[in-house]
Amino acid sequence: MTTMIYSVGDGLDAVAAMGAVRVEADADEFFGGPDSKSYRSRIMASPTWGDLMKCAKEQARRTLDEHHVFVEGIEFVRKDKNVTVIRLCLGS
Repeated sequence: MTTMIYSVGDGLDAVAAMGAVRVEADADEFFGGPDSKSYRSRIMASPTWGDLMKCAKEQARRTLDEHHVFVEGIEFVRKDKNVTVIRLCLGS
C-alpha cells in the first residue's frame, strides 16, 4: 500500500522530497497501448517540484499515457538501499 506524502502547491522551486530520490512508473497498456514501457528516472538529490514536472513529462513519453497529465502529488513506494523510490500521483 502506498500513501500520498506530499502535495503540489509549494511552488516549482520548493523541494518535493529530501535525499536521494527516483521516480518510477509501470507500463500501462490500458492508457498507453501495447507500446507502453515502464519509466525509471535518474537518481536525483532532493528534487524540486520543477524536477518532478520534468519527470512527469518524460514519464508520459515513455508510458504513452496522455490521459493522466495533472500532477496531484507523490507517493512513497519503497526504499531501495539509500534511494527513496516514489510514484507521481497523476490525474486526468
